[in-house]
Amino acid sequence: MALRLPNRIPIAKKAKKPKKERYERRMTYCPDNDGMN
Repeated sequence: MALRLPNRIPIAKKAKKPKKERYERRMTYCPDNDGMN
């Protein structure tokens, strides 16, 4: 999974449905994520 994390960072985060709060918080904290969305 370590190799998949760097290659699919956005997908790995989406797979974590139970941690939606953490994903939303990271989107606001990381401007890069917002642009990707």
